[in-house]
Amino acid sequence: MRQLMLFCFGVGALWDGITTMLGIATILHAQNELDLALCFVGGLVIMGFSLGTHTIFSEDGFVFFAMRFLWGAAILFDIYTAFTGNAQYIVLKAQDLSAVTMQHLEPRQLIVVLVLTIMVSGSPIFISYMVEKPKRY
Repeated sequence: MRQLMLFCFGVGALWDGITTMLGIATILHAQNELDLALCFVGGLVIMGFSLGTHTIFSEDGFVFFAMRFLWGAAILFDIYTAFTGNAQYIVLKAQDLSAVTMQHLEPRQLIVVLVLTIMVSGSPIFISYMVEKPKRY
């Protein structure tokens, strides 16, 4: 069961990374390959914070203490950009990088995108705890 959960959360983490990158690209109006590459790097950094959650909160020292504040900002940024990416590409099915207009979302679509975003944004955090903790028998 643990392997199945890791697989499912892995797919969710991949989705989170892609929609975070697409959300950053949408918000910043990425125009060319360099813009998209930098948005990809930004998405990787955010993914690093999410996947490092267990380590960030279980280690001592000034660096890890500082990382906890950056972690909070990264998670909020992740939720915002993943929400933007999910709304833009999953619900509105817009293939351009113009900013999402929330007035185009119906209330039921807003609920689905919000719940979906929270679940996929949590996936790499869940992975960090499942991988770092030993199995209990």
